Amino acid sequence: MADVDILPSRGIRAAALVDGNGVAINGTQTVLQLAQRGMRSICEVTPLGVAANGATLAQLASRGIRNFCPVSEIGIATDASTADVLRRRGIQPMVPVSATGVALTGSATILTLAQRGLTHFCPLNESGAATTLIDPTPLNLRALTGDFRLSGEAMEPIAGWTVTAQAGAFSVPANSDTKLTPPTAAYTGPGEVTGWDTAYGYWGLRGYTFAKVGSNCIDVCSNQYDTAVGLATIKIGANGYLDEATLPGYSPIYIATLYDQIGMQHLSYIFGVNNRPVLVLNKVGGKPAIFFSGVEALLTAGVAVALAQPMSVGAVVIPTGSGGGAVITDGTTAWLPMFGSGGGTLVDQNFGTYSQDYPSAGLNVCGSYISVAHGATSSMSVNGTITTSPGNVGTNGIGTTKKLTIGGTDGGGVTLSSGYLYEVIIKGGASGHVSTTNQGLLTANQRAIGTGF
Repeated sequence: MADVDILPSRGIRAAALVDGNGVAINGTQTVLQLAQRGMRSICEVTPLGVAANGATLAQLASRGIRNFCPVSEIGIATDASTADVLRRRGIQPMVPVSATGVALTGSATILTLAQRGLTHFCPLNESGAATTLIDPTPLNLRALTGDFRLSGEAMEPIAGWTVTAQAGAFSVPANSDTKLTPPTAAYTGPGEVTGWDTAYGYWGLRGYTFAKVGSNCIDVCSNQYDTAVGLATIKIGANGYLDEATLPGYSPIYIATLYDQIGMQHLSYIFGVNNRPVLVLNKVGGKPAIFFSGVEALLTAGVAVALAQPMSVGAVVIPTGSGGGAVITDGTTAWLPMFGSGGGTLVDQNFGTYSQDYPSAGLNVCGSYISVAHGATSSMSVNGTITTSPGNVGTNGIGTTKKLTIGGTDGGGVTLSSGYLYEVIIKGGASGHVSTTNQGLLTANQRAIGTGF
């Protein structure tokens, strides 16, 4: 067995090292190929957020590649930046550890690192074996007529220029000043992933795009049913995620409304139908998730908006309990893009003809799921592994007789969900059958939520 198969049992997070183009360091495997083998990818950047090939944080995010900057076991980068400073730059500070869970540059264990509030990971090569970090090669920066080589922390002129370090800038005499400023924090929402723009709908605990910062995300209250008490609207924060700092102080926190960030199909509690689900913190990459125990559902006020095949439905889900129930439906059993079965070991799809099951990520395991509805070429992606249905599971799209529903149904016949939900995105229209490449990009984007999963 490779280290990638053993490390989870030791409680050690692992990721394959890739370059700024998404190719394994000292290898040939791409981010998509690594994901299909069960490995998430990660690219090392400098404390200023630049990869070895010059790729910026925004460019890495657009390619579905997660960034990190190695820090010591006390959370300090090579330029003396602290972990908090790196986070404010949009860079994930991480302590590289060995296959036994000890910091590569020290003696702290993963337990000690966790107590210090530091995230760890074990670097892997494309074969899934533990390895050491590959430091970024020197970067050549061209400043008008002067060519400077950036190596480690020093910046030395090649052509005899005199460089004087000032506050936040490098001054180049006899030339215009050239300022090197840290990049702004990068956030890439699912709607900014290639192939997933102009979606039919998006419901989740982060921004569909960075432009959604400040938009409504959820309404919360302190009671599970009847008229909402302590109702509050929580928006998308400046970092692109649900603004947890503005959550009210009561506990538990129930979801009254989950906003559609694209259209107007907001999902809400309806009196007399089902209960409100609860918001649970620190479930998906350190971010919250919505928990359904089998008696809760959120529904549109009116009937669902019609959408014909082809379409692709992406979701981040952790099945619990029996692992059963539908994630999202049109209120009937005629359109079921994903529902759990087999005690959480399977995920099914049914678009009117029959139910096809596929291996799930596992009971109590967070997974990125993409269900493609396209007749005989329907498929299911689970953490990047795509399986095409052996038969035609049906041609039904979203109907208009019942309410669009997350967590269950308003029409009977569908088991209510049991598990955690982070987001759901539906892409329809002529480009509704999202390509396998772009499915892989969404999977990589979703698995990089927060500190990743």
